[in-house]
Amino acid sequence: MYLQGKHIAFLCQYAAPYEGNFLLSLKKMELVLGERYAAQCAYVFPMQASQQSWFDGFNSAHTVFLTSDSMEMADGEIQRMFAKFCPDIVYTHFDGYDMPVARVVQNMRRSVKQVWHMHNTLGFHPNPIKSLYQIFCFFRHYGLPFLRGGEISLIAVNGHELRFVRPCRCGIAIKEEVIPNGIDFVRLLKTPELKHKRNSKFRFLSYGGRNVQKRVDLLIKAALALSGTRDDFEVVITKGTDTEKVVNHIFNGDIPGWLRLIEQTDTIVDLLSSVDCFVSTSVHETFSYAVAEASVFGLPVIQSDIDGTMWNASNPSTFLFQSENVEDLACRMRDVIDLPKEDMRRRCEITRLRNVEQYSFDMWVNKIVDFLERL
Repeated sequence: MYLQGKHIAFLCQYAAPYEGNFLLSLKKMELVLGERYAAQCAYVFPMQASQQSWFDGFNSAHTVFLTSDSMEMADGEIQRMFAKFCPDIVYTHFDGYDMPVARVVQNMRRSVKQVWHMHNTLGFHPNPIKSLYQIFCFFRHYGLPFLRGGEISLIAVNGHELRFVRPCRCGIAIKEEVIPNGIDFVRLLKTPELKHKRNSKFRFLSYGGRNVQKRVDLLIKAALALSGTRDDFEVVITKGTDTEKVVNHIFNGDIPGWLRLIEQTDTIVDLLSSVDCFVSTSVHETFSYAVAEASVFGLPVIQSDIDGTMWNASNPSTFLFQSENVEDLACRMRDVIDLPKEDMRRRCEITRLRNVEQYSFDMWVNKIVDFLERL
């Protein structure tokens, strides 16, 4: 598709407390599209986004539309956006706007390209009745709009999601591609003397979230096993949705001295500067910003062997453990603590250079723009 002068609307089901890598990457893409092609960009968010601290500044610098928080009621507001902005490409993020956009475009008389960017992990519920209902939902979402002839293309941050929805299309071929996320490296590229700051005890860091996905309980149990043979480490976990509940359940309120729970923060550099190793115990990920940020900052990473983080698996400062295997995780923690400091520094520098080259904003933007030009 010839992008010169085109109107591109990004519809983002996004209302997180921080701009994060996601919005920073979109702003970078808007800048490149404007400079290279004189393209105009607009953004659509649910109303809840307007309550976040980043919104007013973003709204004043960009063309922004708001819709109902309920995606099922967003059709009319999306139609009004179309009437005012007249997009040539509608580019959705995080699934929620996919079907409302498909319905609106289907009722239009002009051709509009759709790109659905898949960020969320897809899978079936273990309950067979619920999984049957999911089959219907997935077919309605990722089958019917394509069977009706919509000009829809898919981008996913890893191959699992593309493979998962492909059967829904009943053999219909579409344009689809795996493009890992880009990372804001500017804030992470610290001077060497700040990297690998050694604490009095070796300090592991992990981010809490919904424990059914992040599984920080595995890290706590592995550390508990390790504490029986050594006392030269600490574990730091940021508080997520149910992190405190998980910790209290394990220790019945009697939290050991080697475990610290801290509040979530957007001052990522200060946090990464205070630890020696990042641990990802997730059982589901699409693309882990946390793993990418820690590796580029210069920390070794212990990670589960799941699809969503295997892009980092071959790096020399990455230590894999079998997903949900507490004993294996404890072994990797022991390996990282005991590895000589200079060997670890060398490994981390190799990983840092590789990941900066592979996952920079510039690399990400170029891949997305190339995809759009081939629509």
